[in-house]
Amino acid sequence: MILGGNQGYHVFVHDASPEYPRIRTDVSLVSILPDAVLDWRYNSGVQISLADAKHESDCIAELMDAQGMTHCKLLIDVREIGSISRRARQYFASKEVHDVFGVQGLALIIGSPIGTMVGNLYFSLNRTHHPTRLFAEREPALTWLRGL
Repeated sequence: MILGGNQGYHVFVHDASPEYPRIRTDVSLVSILPDAVLDWRYNSGVQISLADAKHESDCIAELMDAQGMTHCKLLIDVREIGSISRRARQYFASKEVHDVFGVQGLALIIGSPIGTMVGNLYFSLNRTHHPTRLFAEREPALTWLRGL
């Protein structure tokens, strides 16, 4: 099944398992895990623009809608990301995105000094509308999200 696909982006929904539907864009892979966790992993070296951010949000909102989801907990792995523009960060941190996704919590997985810098910059420039924490590893982040 193909969702979106406008503006030259490639978007594929893979239903390898009905339990874990996922969507792949040109910049990331997002899977729906149990407990309404969106496992969002960026491709290595990608540079995220505002257009990328809006396109991803639209596609993920379609995926959530198709699964009957009205809220989620975000597990976002930014360890491999190249960069994210200021406007994209502002958009992701907006009340609009928070409300559309029904975000209940955000765990950012960082691993490198660059990832730490990106994460700290994100929090210094953008207030979140939900509980947010930085993690070095995936399992503690999942445990925290599931406890919300």
